[in-house]
Amino acid sequence: MSYVSLKGFLNGASYQKRGRPIDVSGERARELLRLGLIGASAGKAAPTPENKMNPAPENKEGGPGAPAQSVDYAGLLGKNAPEVVDAVSAIADPEALRGLLAAEEAGKARKSVIEAIQAGVAARSA
Repeated sequence: MSYVSLKGFLNGASYQKRGRPIDVSGERARELLRLGLIGASAGKAAPTPENKMNPAPENKEGGPGAPAQSVDYAGLLGKNAPEVVDAVSAIADPEALRGLLAAEEAGKARKSVIEAIQAGVAARSA
């Protein structure tokens, strides 16, 4: 049976390079197979490389069909009221504003923040 070296190794007095065919006795072949240094020859086909590339994205960020921007409710609502009111004007998604409104009402329930969010929802829903 013919074998191919899977790894480079010292075979007696000579060095056996990886990928080269090797002729050895049955006993030596069993030993090298057990050590994982050689394998059965399956012709001259190269091993199939593993594809390490990430799959292509379905769409680019912000393009048509892109998912709505996510809002970090805890981080945004943890700020003081004027900062939250300023940030609300930059949120374009009415559903995100509704979620922000629910989080604010369940948390600090600041009147100025609630009014700003409600105004943002009304302006973007119309």
